This record gives sequence, structure tokens and C-alpha cells, in this order.
Amino acid sequence: MIPSRKLRVFLILFLSSSLSNGMSKVDSTVDPFAMGIKPRKFSLGGIVDCTTRAGKEERVAMEMALHDFYSNATQRPRLCVKDSKGDSFRAASSAKTLIKKHNVEAIIGLGTSQEAILVAELGNRYEVPIISMVNEVPVWASLRWPFLINAARNQLSQMKAIAAIVQSWQWRRVNVIYEENKVNSIIPHLFAALQDADAEISELLPFPPSPPYRFLSEKLVMFSSQFPEEPFPEPGISALQAYDATWAVALAMEGRPSSKSFGNSTSITPIASMGGTSLLNRILASKFEGLTGHICFINGMLHPAARIFTLVNVVGISTELGYWTEGYGFSKTVGANIHYNKSITVLRQIIWPGGPWSAPRGWASAAGGKRLKIVVPSGNNHKEFINVSYDGPGGSIRVTGFVIDVFNATLSRLPYALPCDFTGYDGSYDAMVYQVYNQSFDAAIGDTAILANRSKYAEFSQPFTEPGVQMVVYQESKKINKVRLFLKPFTGKLWISIAAITVYNGFVVWLIERQKDNPDFSGSWWKQISTMLSTSFITLFSLKGEGLHSNLSRMVMVAWLFVALITTQSFTANLSSLITLQQLNESPVTIDTLKKSSAKVGCDADSFVVAYLRNVLYIQDENIVRIRNEEEYAAALINGSIAAAFLEIPYIKAFLAKNCNGFTTSGPIYKVGGFGFVFPKNSPYIPDISQAVVNISETLIDLLLQISLNNSECSASNSDDHASIGLTPFIGPFLVTIVTSSIALLLLYLPSICQIWREHWPFNNDEQEPQQELELQRSWRHDRRFDEQILFASEMENRGAWQ
Repeated sequence: MIPSRKLRVFLILFLSSSLSNGMSKVDSTVDPFAMGIKPRKFSLGGIVDCTTRAGKEERVAMEMALHDFYSNATQRPRLCVKDSKGDSFRAASSAKTLIKKHNVEAIIGLGTSQEAILVAELGNRYEVPIISMVNEVPVWASLRWPFLINAARNQLSQMKAIAAIVQSWQWRRVNVIYEENKVNSIIPHLFAALQDADAEISELLPFPPSPPYRFLSEKLVMFSSQFPEEPFPEPGISALQAYDATWAVALAMEGRPSSKSFGNSTSITPIASMGGTSLLNRILASKFEGLTGHICFINGMLHPAARIFTLVNVVGISTELGYWTEGYGFSKTVGANIHYNKSITVLRQIIWPGGPWSAPRGWASAAGGKRLKIVVPSGNNHKEFINVSYDGPGGSIRVTGFVIDVFNATLSRLPYALPCDFTGYDGSYDAMVYQVYNQSFDAAIGDTAILANRSKYAEFSQPFTEPGVQMVVYQESKKINKVRLFLKPFTGKLWISIAAITVYNGFVVWLIERQKDNPDFSGSWWKQISTMLSTSFITLFSLKGEGLHSNLSRMVMVAWLFVALITTQSFTANLSSLITLQQLNESPVTIDTLKKSSAKVGCDADSFVVAYLRNVLYIQDENIVRIRNEEEYAAALINGSIAAAFLEIPYIKAFLAKNCNGFTTSGPIYKVGGFGFVFPKNSPYIPDISQAVVNISETLIDLLLQISLNNSECSASNSDDHASIGLTPFIGPFLVTIVTSSIALLLLYLPSICQIWREHWPFNNDEQEPQQELELQRSWRHDRRFDEQILFASEMENRGAWQ
């Protein structure tokens, strides 16, 4: 059973930053405007939206930066800040006022792209550097507006770093817990980055600032005094970026753009107002360590090297794990010749909340927590693949079969828990897919074919079965090799038996005729052997009685001819049958033959195959038989109700495993379908599900084979001897000819055997000793005529040859 776990990982974003280095030296109790410092003759302008917290933070940060930078100086520039109130035209008007009336050397602020574009036009016209706080500025902006400088950190890059962590752990849903009033501007970037990482935000959960950040409030008395209505004094990223931008302008105005770090200077020498182009070049040449990282401009934008982020494990003792670099990935160090990896696992061991060492896959949900609602087809014709049953009326659902086995194997390969509940659906497969489209269910699991019209409403996983539709037909005989066709009427054992009996009968005839001095059976041994074999095999087709001298030979040949007639007639009949079947097999069933003969074809009633036959293969609807039970296919094919059955490849494999005798596939495989799991469009689970299906593809073959073996009622054989006649039907005729030949052979030698028996009888030893001695002497001479007299005495006596 799948554990009841909720697929959500909480991503906590602490986006408040510590004001270190220079900020630590701010005297938060001193108002820089009350210090009595005489302003210099040139001014610095600022345009912010004071209707937002970010604008208020930027205004205060600019004042604090100038205070820090000129804390030991006798003079400092005057800061003039205008409130745009979020109106881009008001921002442009304020910029013109600052340039024409206040003679500012540079303008800092502008939190939106519309404000930056309008003010940049004025900056180009009057040659006044414009330092923008816009998160994203087009790359080509510096070419069109050379006096526009983007001093904002790329927040999308930061969100990409977070998304890379999420993607590395293969999380598909996250809950974002963020500090209230701090991340409104970055949420769109976070959404975009997570979407690129195939993840989505489930919930946004704000929380008030926590006590550990209260120490920052001691540094921001100025902010609290100017904006008492703001409940939280802690600064955000906007304040840090405004501080760094103001510091860069101050360094450039004092002629020290390459200062390596923050710090109070005791050697600031006031300089006269410089031209806008000179100040622009000095700002672009800035190189120092700011509150937000390394400050270095290239083509009017912060250097990409600033897009390197340090990953810190904040559970327990804070530990640096490594780094993430945009466009490269994770690494243990930074610098040249560094090996990057897309997985965070190459870094140090992460300690997760609660102490586990392995990455969390989700957290256990309470009873009633959200689980995936999965619909399964309950009216499936092929129960081996998916079968829906219930534990009694109103009982719990039970879903089994090959598809469920594959789905469970897929879930086991996911990097997170995916609890789900099944619900049966007694409708068409298209309607079931539409149930996922209208969000009635979270997914559909079944033997659902992947089709173009279904893909309009839902998204399919990687197919886990072979795609295709093919015909199944019924044929009584398999195709036989033409070269060996003449051997197929008889089995091998029968051919060997025929040859052995033929040779035996020929040998018996040869012995009999040779005793009768038949000239056709005399001569050299090679001639006698050929005569023996030819006589025996010729008898298979005719009786050669006129050339035989002995009645015993004729008796043998008559019996063998009787058997030969039975054998040849059986051979001829079976060979004719095989040739006929061979011709039938050479005319396979095709779509064209089915359509020309208007033959009936069968397919699953609720399958897409019905529409495929009608709209693609152009088979008339009245010739399509809709079958609702898998067991009906075999009977319909055998009795001719349908000439062919069109089934998907997985169904064919299971069908042939159970109905192997006489059933076979015919025609091409139409590449369509293939079973897949159904999910809503842009579902975050699809990539992981598809990858898991690919990982278990080798196991799928074994599972499908197991289904075939479990349901197999017969085993198909590649042998085509089922059409050949065996030895059993010929045992009786063969015994007749064998017994006849053996009797003839016995009758041939019976007189000689009796003579020998009489001569060697023990009671006649005294009278026969002289005769035996004479015969013994003659045997030493080995006279041929003497041998014939001994062996064939009775026959020679009848012919008058005995002396």
C-alpha cells in the first residue's frame, strides 16, 4: 500500500539581510541633517516611491550611505529626494526638476522599468547618470541609454538558485514561507524560476519578523523615526541596493571608484563639480565590496560574477555547503578550473530539520489530507490488464492487473511519496480522460491509449507498452517450406520405417530367387545388391511377378504391394491437402481483401479502434462487430462470425498466449496508441513519472510475459509436423508384410534345417559317422556345388539335379 503522505516541501525564504561592514558604523541616534555640516555646492538626486515600503527603505538607505561616507568630512553633497508615488510621468517630471532646478550630478532610485526608461531619456539629453534600482533591465538598454546604470541585484538569479535546489531534490510542489512585507517584488521571479524547474508553488505562507532579526532595529532608529507607521524596522534588499548605489556614486564623485571596501575616510578632499560623462565613467569603473556583494559594472549592469551564491545550512550550527553559479550549477569552491554539477548532492552533507540525513520526500499528512484522486476504467474487456472489483456492496475498491503493477512499480521509483485513491469509472476512455481535463480527478490510470485527440485535453506519460494495432486471424495450418513440402505427408519415423521394410522385403526376395538360380539375381555382388534394391522399391508402384521363379517370392511381393498401395494412396492424399493449404496460406488476409469481400471484423466496443477502422482504414461501420468480452474473440474467429480481429499489441500477446492453436497475426502493425498514464496539462508529476517508466522498462517485459504465462492454456509450437501422418496408422499393414516375408524365409530354409537336424540327431551318431566324416572332408574343400547340395537338396531332387 502507498503510504499516506502529502507531497509538499516547505521552502523558507529569509530575505532580510544583515547590514554589515559600513552599516555597522552608523550612529543610528544622529540625524545627519542636524549635524551642522555645510553642504557642498553640488547635489545628488533620488526618485523613490514613498507609497511603498521599498521606496521608504531606499530613501533612508541613501541618507545613511552619505552619512557613513562623509562622516569625517567637512563637506558633503546635498541629497534631494522626490516622491514619484508610483507614477512614471511624475517620476520623469521630478527628474527634470532635479536636473534643471537642483543641478544634481546623478539620480538614484526608479524602481520600475517605466520610470527608468522615461528618466533615462532625460539623462541622455542632459548627460546626467541615472542609477536605477530596477530588477531587470534589457541588455540592449546601455546602447540606447548610455547614461543609464542598473545597480540592482538580479533577483531572478537568486530565485533561480532556489529553483535549482528544488529541482536537484526533484520536488514538484513547494510551500513558500516568507517574511511579511519583504518579498512582494520577487514572487513573480520565484514563480517563473520554479516553473522552469518543473515545480510549482502550492501555498504562500507569510509570517511576521522573528526575534533573531530584532538586532537590526537598533541600527535603524532613523527609519523608525521617519516612518513610525511601518511596523517592522528591518531592511530589505531594496535598502541594501540603494546603499551600495549611493556609495558607488560617492566614491566616483570623490575620485576613488576602486576602493576595495567600506570604511570611514579621513582624507576626503572636496572636488569641484565634474561633467556628466566623467562622473558616468567613474561610476562604471567602481570596484568594491558592498552590502549585497561585489560591485563591478560591465555594459551598464552589475557584473555577472555577482551571480554566485553561497549555500548555508542553517539547521544546527550554520555551515557553508558550497556555491551555486548561474549557468553552471553547484560547486564546492569558486574560481578557475572548478568542476560544476547540476545536483546539490556533490556538496557537503545537508542536515535537515528534525535530523534526517536523507532528503525529505514529503511530510505525513493527517487523516483527511489531500491525496491524488485517480480514476480507473471499470468496464475493461481485458481483465488481465486492469480489473476493478469491490469488497461487497458499498465496500472498498480493489484494483488489480498489469497496469496497476506497472503504476506501483513507477511510484516506487519516484523521489517522493505520492499517495492516491482509486475510483472506478464505467464510461468510455475518452470521457475518462475528459474527467481529468475538467479537474474531477487528478489522474487516470488504465490501459489508456495515447491518442492525438486525447492529448488536447490531458498530458500522457511515457508509454509503458509497445504501440500498435494489428489483425488476428484464424488459420488451420501454418505455412510450410516449399522445398521440403514433399516430405511433409509422412513423419520422419514413418519414412525410416518404410525404407527399412522395403530393404527387408527385397533381401528376402533376393535370397529366395538366388536359390532358384534366377539369372536376374546372379552375377557380381554389386549387381545382386542393385537388383535386390530395385526389385523391392519397384514393388511400391507395380508387381513384377513375371520375373520371379519362386512362389515364395511372389507371396512376399503380393503382401508388400498391398502395403505399398496403402502407403502411396495416403501419401498422395496428404500431399494434395498440404498443397491446398499452402496455397491458402500464400493468400494472407489483408485490409484490401477484407474490404473487397465486405468481411466482418471485430474490435473492442469502447476502444478507439472502432473509430480508427472507420475513419482511417475506411471499413464500413456495418462490417465492424463490437465485442465486449475478450473470450468472444476466439469463438467468433473459429465459427467465421468475423474474418479478423483488430487488437492493440499488448492484447494480442495475451490473446495468443491463451489461444495459440490456429491463431496468428496478419498484416502490418499500425503504429498508434501505446498505454500511458493520464495527468492534467503541465502537471509537475509528468517528468518524474515518465522517467520512472523508462527506468523500469526492462521490468515491464517480464511483467507482460508473466501475464501471458499465467493465462496460457496451451503452448504454441514452431513445429509443423501436425499435418504429417505418423507411424501409428501403418503398424498393422507393416506387420502383415513383415510376417509374410518372415514366413517365406522360414519356408525356404525349413527342409535344410530338418535335414541338418536329422543328420545331427544324437541317436543316429553311429550310423552317420562315415557320412559325416565324408561331409566334413568336403567342407574343407568348400566346393560351391557341395554347398548347394547341402542347402537346397530337396529342390534339386525335384528337378532331377541330385545324383
